[in-house]
Amino acid sequence: MPPSTSSYYSLLEQLYSGHSLPQVWVTCENLIACTSLVTQSDFLSIISSHIVNTPILSDQLVVLVLVTPAPQAIFYLVQRKDHQLGPISAYLAQLFRDFSQAPR
Repeated sequence: MPPSTSSYYSLLEQLYSGHSLPQVWVTCENLIACTSLVTQSDFLSIISSHIVNTPILSDQLVVLVLVTPAPQAIFYLVQRKDHQLGPISAYLAQLFRDFSQAPR
């Protein structure tokens, strides 16, 4: 999920501003809080379909197909230059690289 202060959300707001959508906004700073809120309410959220389709969430959430597709979000992997990643962090970084370069 992009950070709540990113221009991505501004772009979404501009894109969908012409639609009659409720003006209730809740910002979650992490995925666990977001999925918990959505699974226990009638809220909508922007979450990767890959996350929605995981075994833990697939029976609780459904992906809605939008008439006007949302723009693709851009993510970056950043780390300190002077610090080598530990084994788990290096593994997760490699998963991020592999997943982001995989053809869709």
